[in-house]
Amino acid sequence: MKCELIKLNTVMSPDSKLGGLSFFEGKHDISFDIKGISCIYGAEEGTERGFKAHKFSSQLIFCPYGSVEVTLKDDKSTKVVLLDDPSKGLIIYPKVWRELKWKKGNSVLCIAVSDYYESDEITQDYDEYLDFLN
Repeated sequence: MKCELIKLNTVMSPDSKLGGLSFFEGKHDISFDIKGISCIYGAEEGTERGFKAHKFSSQLIFCPYGSVEVTLKDDKSTKVVLLDDPSKGLIIYPKVWRELKWKKGNSVLCIAVSDYYESDEITQDYDEYLDFLN
């Protein structure tokens, strides 16, 4: 399956009251330029969404606040990744189906994408996705 869990660059302040900073840079820390960024927020615990696959775009998703479970599928296997730390990033390459489940209410999920949005580049029908793979 074409996905990769990465550790985002993280700097902790010597003064613990100031917290930490996690960041990434396109073409430096990830293999693609970033053409778009979106954030999903305000969802209740147990919310399920994101049933889709990008046909040609790569994505980096991360959860700067809260906890979101990501289920990844292709025609051969399934993998589950918990994003529950701002320093965790998940790169999802093209042709991987993804499903999202909010493990904590009000979690924030951010998505950086390699290409500009085009509706025909995304499939939200699992059977259509399987046909596309074959």
